[in-house]
Amino acid sequence: MNATPDPLESFQFLEQDGVCIIVPPTKVPTLEWEGSLSISSRLIDRIHENQTEPEKVLFDLTQCEYFGSVFISLLLSTWKKIRANQGQFVLAVSDNYARNVLQESKLDLLWHLHSNRNAALEAFH
Repeated sequence: MNATPDPLESFQFLEQDGVCIIVPPTKVPTLEWEGSLSISSRLIDRIHENQTEPEKVLFDLTQCEYFGSVFISLLLSTWKKIRANQGQFVLAVSDNYARNVLQESKLDLLWHLHSNRNAALEAFH
């Protein structure tokens, strides 16, 4: 019997200048609604492995070619948890699919969209 793969295994977790950088795969695997809050909690746990509160988190979506509505929900729930701890949440989004989706869903009004990872890292200073 095959176990369902953990979607977080396809994400890269990096650290630079005290910032946790999360890089999803080019095409985010299909996520199920039922498990999205669990994934968000595990994502926060991974962030806490390398950081103390308040968190500094950068989602680098510059290479993302596809993600669905459940991934947007994952971003929102992660942002809410980080914000509740007075942490910082930043997105790097080039002129690609991710930027278009976030603008169409008006999330660019909630989060500032930086054009690349370096620009997003500068937002923490």
